[in-house]
Amino acid sequence: MPATRGSGLVRCWEKVYCRLRIWWFTAVAWFLPRHSVLARIVRSRGCKVKPRRKEMGWVAHLATMCNDFAPDTDVLVLGSSHPFHAINPARAKHLRMWNASIIAGDIYTAYHLYLAFRKRWPWRPNQMVLLGEDFWQVSYQMEFTIYFTTSVALHLLAGVPYRRPALMRPYERVIKGMLSELSGAPPPQNVYRGHGILRELEGKSAAERFARHRAFASFVPTELQWLIRLREAVEADGRRLALVRIPHRSDYVREGHAAGVDLWATAASAREGLPLFDHFELQPADPICFANADHLSPEGADWFTPIVERDLIRLNTHQQE
Repeated sequence: MPATRGSGLVRCWEKVYCRLRIWWFTAVAWFLPRHSVLARIVRSRGCKVKPRRKEMGWVAHLATMCNDFAPDTDVLVLGSSHPFHAINPARAKHLRMWNASIIAGDIYTAYHLYLAFRKRWPWRPNQMVLLGEDFWQVSYQMEFTIYFTTSVALHLLAGVPYRRPALMRPYERVIKGMLSELSGAPPPQNVYRGHGILRELEGKSAAERFARHRAFASFVPTELQWLIRLREAVEADGRRLALVRIPHRSDYVREGHAAGVDLWATAASAREGLPLFDHFELQPADPICFANADHLSPEGADWFTPIVERDLIRLNTHQQE
């Protein structure tokens, strides 16, 4: 009993410490220009706490996704949690897909993951890279979020360079320890061609989720350069880059309409000439296909993946004509 009570006290103290840390750094950031790099660094430092054991599963998934890449892939999927949850390669009947999307991923990470995979991806006709398009990603940087440990893991696994090494390197020791524990262990059972079956929780309301994404989009669109670089790299390899907008639930879509602005206008210049499969407002017949306002459930991925596959096949057929 003493050990259990002691460990419970430690966990309680860790929760209090994390909350106080976030409040402190948020209070300091209040007095800095909101859109400044310094304010974003201060806020992100408030969220940077020692990775917990529960993150081991996500690190194991990243290791499987990076290390087991299949060179017979026809379509490489990149992007954020939206394509991660929405495209299940097991449901594609005609195209061999590899889902390398990252929860909380940004365009910077997508570009560098492509550079890592291209070395192991022999060229064949009609290969494509499919990037999930989110209106807020033109300004979003993962290293400034609570998902910063993903940046560390991808640096160690795939050589993805840090934006700001001084902020990230202090956490390498913990992630290296996790990777060391994973060496020789069997890969996660629920991962197939990079895709892991995870179910998002309902969590925040559609209004709260949209407001959070609008906050991301309020920063300077620094990430357009990485979209342009990704396009140049893909086309230089003789492949084709296409964009897809993942379905969002009707209440989230209404929030977008109520905003009264073109949410996608910032990315328009970098997107010019690229094929775009716009399914943002597409609604499934069964509401179970949505896990929450902006993520599909595993059932939703089963419904949506054949739609994307059809789009890609039609695009390739049109290109050949």
